[in-house]
Parts: sequence; C-alpha cells; structure tokens
Amino acid sequence: MTENSNNASQQEHFAQVMQKHNDEELIEVLRNRRHYQPEAAQQAVIEAIRRGVIKAEADLQDEKFAEPNRKFSLFPVIENPKARNKARKSMARSLMIAGAIPAIYGINQVYHSLIVEGAAIVLFGFSWMILSFFLMKSVKPLLVYGIKILYLIAIAVMIFKISTFKITGWMDILFPSVLAVLVLYGIFYLGRLKD
Repeated sequence: MTENSNNASQQEHFAQVMQKHNDEELIEVLRNRRHYQPEAAQQAVIEAIRRGVIKAEADLQDEKFAEPNRKFSLFPVIENPKARNKARKSMARSLMIAGAIPAIYGINQVYHSLIVEGAAIVLFGFSWMILSFFLMKSVKPLLVYGIKILYLIAIAVMIFKISTFKITGWMDILFPSVLAVLVLYGIFYLGRLKD
C-alpha cells in the first residue's frame, strides 16, 4: 500500500512540475522524454494533451518531437534558457574564484614589502573578479573582451615568470598551464552563453 501512495504522490509532484512549464519548455521535455523518469515523461504527455500541444500520444512520432542529435561538442549548446542562465552564473563564479588567486598572491607580495608589484597584482585580481561578477549578471561583449585582455596579460606575466625563474620540476609548469587552459575554456564558453 505504501508503494502505491508513494507512486501517486510522485505522479502528483510531476504533474505539478509539468503544469508550471510553458509550452516551449513542455515541448523540450517531450523531445528529451527518454532522459526523464517514466512518471515525469508520462505527466508531460498528459499535460501536453490537456493544453492541446499534442492531440494524442501518437503525435510524439512527429519530427517536431524527435530527440535532438546529441553529438560531442567542445561548447555544447544549452537550449533551455534557465539551464543556460545557471551554467553562465556557475562559469562566471568559477572565473571570480580564479581572480581571487592573484588577489591573494598580490596581498602576500605587499605584506613581504614588494609593494608596487603586489599592488599591481591585487589590482589585476580585483579587476578580474569585478568583471566576473558582472558576467554573472549578463554576458555583454565588452565584459568578455575585458576579461580576455586581462587573461592575455596574465599569460604574458606567467610566461615571463616561468622563463626568469629556475624551474626544477615539470609540475611547476604543468599546474599553471592546465589552470590557464581551463580558464581560457571558461572564458570562451561563457562568451557563447549569451543571454
């Protein structure tokens, strides 16, 4: 008896969720129904029939409801606006955290009496974090260009530092290089997640 009541409450929950979707979102759920729990997919079908989006379940054979082609992509397209917005905010937060690294390093440099160098690094870090903060709100081309310019400055400084210091281990080069590639990926992907 408990199993049936759990199933009924689950169906009721999914019915409420599907009722909150607009028609476009409901069509997107129907296109991707194989990736949902069967109960959720069934409630999407019921809601689509209730609204007249489809007349019967057989209409799901139409090309309009075919599952999207899921090819590998380095920069996958996120069609759902809510999911795209969440991904953009998450990526911008990651870039903001990356900006904290030079800011903390610069504060450490100032503490160790390297005031000019430290202040420049702190300014760089805070500029990066401010741009990242505004990218969380909206992806504007000017913000993306600004962060790309800061990235190029950071790469130039990194190459200069690596070339002037005696590096003894390959990890001293590998770690900053991997971090630089990940940040670059984040910047370019963020640029593609425009509002």
